[in-house]
Amino acid sequence: MPPLHAQSNRAPLPEVQRAERAVSDALRAQADVHARNELELARSLLDEARDLDARRKRRDAQAVAVRAELEARLAEARAGNNRLRSEVSARSDDNARLRRELLDGGLR
Repeated sequence: MPPLHAQSNRAPLPEVQRAERAVSDALRAQADVHARNELELARSLLDEARDLDARRKRRDAQAVAVRAELEARLAEARAGNNRLRSEVSARSDDNARLRRELLDGGLR
């Protein structure tokens, strides 16, 4: 068996690494602004997976990390969707303003 210090320096589980990347992707998609709840859940699950991995509960860590990744991907998708909805709403408002200006100008 390797020494204790060598065991603690092992690489994280691949599932934990994927969850970390998914959380980073969600942050780049502005999930902290547009999908805060989903991102917080993903981060919490990721922390739990890391803790389980550190305590050598690898199967549990894998399962929780997979869920963290899924929650982060959901946060990323919701952030993109919410961001696009905001953009569509802003453009609709601009279109309505322009329509009013054109109609007001055409009546004079």
